[in-house]
Amino acid sequence: PAPYAGLRLTVSGGRSREDRIRVLRSSDQLELQVSHRRLLAFGAYWLLRFLQRSEAPPGAGTADTSPVTVRAVSQWDNLDGSIERGYGGRSIFDWTDPGRHADRQVEYAKLLCSAGINTLFLNNVNASPEVLTDSSLGVLRVFANRFRPYGIRVGIAVNFGSPVSLGELSTADPLHPDVRAWWGECARRLYEAVPDLIGCLVKANSEGQPGPQDYGRGHEDGANMLADAFAPHGGHVFWRAFVYEWTPPGEPAPQRGPHDDGLSDSFVTFAPLDGCFRENVTLVVKNGPIDFQVREPLHPLLGAMHETPTALEFQVTQEYTGQDVHLCFLPSQWRHYLDGRVNANEPLCDLVKSPSGGQMLVGVSAWGDSDCWSGHPLAQANLYGLGRLAWDPTDSPQRIATDWTRQTFGADPVVESTLVDLLLGSWRAYESYTSPLGLGMMHCKARHRDPAPNERVYAHRADANGIGRDRSIATGTRFVLHYREPVRSLYESMETADPNLLLLFHRVPWDHRMDSGLTVWETLQATYRSGVSWVAEAVHQWGALRDQLEPTTHHDIERRLRVQLEHARRWAGTMLDYFGSVQ
Repeated sequence: PAPYAGLRLTVSGGRSREDRIRVLRSSDQLELQVSHRRLLAFGAYWLLRFLQRSEAPPGAGTADTSPVTVRAVSQWDNLDGSIERGYGGRSIFDWTDPGRHADRQVEYAKLLCSAGINTLFLNNVNASPEVLTDSSLGVLRVFANRFRPYGIRVGIAVNFGSPVSLGELSTADPLHPDVRAWWGECARRLYEAVPDLIGCLVKANSEGQPGPQDYGRGHEDGANMLADAFAPHGGHVFWRAFVYEWTPPGEPAPQRGPHDDGLSDSFVTFAPLDGCFRENVTLVVKNGPIDFQVREPLHPLLGAMHETPTALEFQVTQEYTGQDVHLCFLPSQWRHYLDGRVNANEPLCDLVKSPSGGQMLVGVSAWGDSDCWSGHPLAQANLYGLGRLAWDPTDSPQRIATDWTRQTFGADPVVESTLVDLLLGSWRAYESYTSPLGLGMMHCKARHRDPAPNERVYAHRADANGIGRDRSIATGTRFVLHYREPVRSLYESMETADPNLLLLFHRVPWDHRMDSGLTVWETLQATYRSGVSWVAEAVHQWGALRDQLEPTTHHDIERRLRVQLEHARRWAGTMLDYFGSVQ
């Protein structure tokens, strides 16, 4: 169209910490200026959004700035081609044949760039030491070269025990001089292969992964050792704070007492270490203290680290939110978290934008070689939403859903209205028939898909007397103590706690009256059934679009919605039967 003819993209002469796109001219010739050369491709995609919205290009003087400097995706791809918690096929990153999937990788680079992502960690945080071998570094160089033209820097996840696993040292003790020298040489080789490598992502002393505690050292010792190795090259260390109570290798985990609470483990491990990390270390903290559940309270660590950058981590792959079958639009969930308070005055989105918040947002993704990347065609909206919220943490789910729908399915008003409504209602519906009132962790331990209340008694504590876990300061596990005021007092009281998290913080009798006037048991019954009803209506609404959409895509999504309905009924029936039987 004429307004877009002769588009000119320029790079501003000065350096800016923030990423910025500015419209210089928009009458006879449209000219955009970006603050960094790496934003050139994104600038074009940014402008195309206006075209796809059927909107005029923005006027001269318009500027769009992102305060989030690291907008990252963390792939959970393994070197053997499998993907942990992946529902979109196998990995498109072949570490034995870098030429395989080359075109697909370029398309992925475009996809990420168009959404606003500028960083990609290529491998699983449960990292194989083999990623640091000479042959892998050569492949890493090839991958980095493919993503660089689209403004995307790559990083890798590393295994803390690599020097031992690779047979080069007898210890990985971070204070041992040989270990420090080994990682220094490793960093040199990494940056020789990829000079603009953003750094390394580390999962240590978590879920069986090796770490500094294996040698009697603290997390700060391990992170700082790696930080010293990467610092001469401008590299960064992203240290994941997802840990449970540590036990020495080979020893069984101790039995927790009635007042022990795994939700506290990450906080009590890292909060005392605030200010102990090098400047090029960022703690990567999950949005909540459990494990990417459909709803959690904000992680208390996000408001506790005042001298240590803390990056916020979301999960894009739907491990606990329906996998490749259930429609669950996660930007609605993420907006809820970003609007949440970590203290009296600061919503989480402000923390993400500030230097103390690391100015980083990362999403765990598992996009693979399936035709639609994500397994479920509508799950693609979640990756798009991650990029949009990473660029602007104040963006709205309504706008994101509308833009994605129009850019993906066209401008048919009926299709747009129907699909946007389905996307925006899907998160609360999934919560309703799986984990209402803050139950959480009701999925089976093996696949994290089917209902298994019999396996999760420690989470719901349902018996004849009531349901829920008391985490109050006065009578429970004292987990609430980790929050700052006024959040602490809100969670402490059963009367002021968020009803959607009631059973996570409080143990209540079955006949406890909610604000609605219904008892807890009546509320659970009504909520489970309302979730099932929503899916049934979604099947009907989607079916009505049959003549307005491409047949193959329509049929695929309709089939998944029908399976979702069957699964929702199984969830509601299983949970209600179980809770009814224990009363």
